[in-house]
Amino acid sequence: MNTIEIRGLRLAVRLGVPDAERALRQCVEMDVTLVPLSDFEEMGDDLSLTVDYQAVAQSIRNQCETGEWRLIEKLAIDVAGEVLNRHQVRMVTLEIRKQILPGTDHVAVRLTRGVS
Repeated sequence: MNTIEIRGLRLAVRLGVPDAERALRQCVEMDVTLVPLSDFEEMGDDLSLTVDYQAVAQSIRNQCETGEWRLIEKLAIDVAGEVLNRHQVRMVTLEIRKQILPGTDHVAVRLTRGVS
């Protein structure tokens, strides 16, 4: 399977269960793995057949800047849906990391979604 990866995308998001936690944007980090509609061999060197990863990153940033979520799981579902609906991908895997628990590196969720 051919994949394109965006690693360590840093995002400012209103995220958290208590209102006070969502009052200020907090930094989360996201890894995005994309499976394009076309295999790399089919693409050749045709830019129109690949995934515009800059556009993917920007659409994720825009979504995170304008939304608000209580659960990191719901953030993952919403972002995956947006990526699948707006970009030339057949599958997306997200890992979202949030530094919230003392004594840990981070809490993370991983989600994979695809088009039928």
